[in-house]
Amino acid sequence: MSTETGLDPLLAFRASQQLFEAWTKGTGAFASEICEFARTRLREDISTWTRLMGCKEPRELLECQRQFAEGATKAYLDEAGKLSRLTAEMVGDSLSFLNGGNKPASST
Repeated sequence: MSTETGLDPLLAFRASQQLFEAWTKGTGAFASEICEFARTRLREDISTWTRLMGCKEPRELLECQRQFAEGATKAYLDEAGKLSRLTAEMVGDSLSFLNGGNKPASST
């Protein structure tokens, strides 16, 4: 069944369904990743505050701060990479039928 425009409504519906499913799965993975990262960062922050309170001299304090900044910078950069990959996968999965992969079943 096709319309005057040549589009098959059932095929369009299935493509929309695939898009919705891919975005739902992708946003779930994205949200889980962000929550896990936030939980890990909070633990690291608390640990750093605990170490800072135990510092006895300025040199020790500065080293603790340096280690924290170094670790946090690496963690945020790694997380940005993970989120970028998840986003790219989500978009790729959502539009895979345009490239011939996982085409919605045609209405026959």
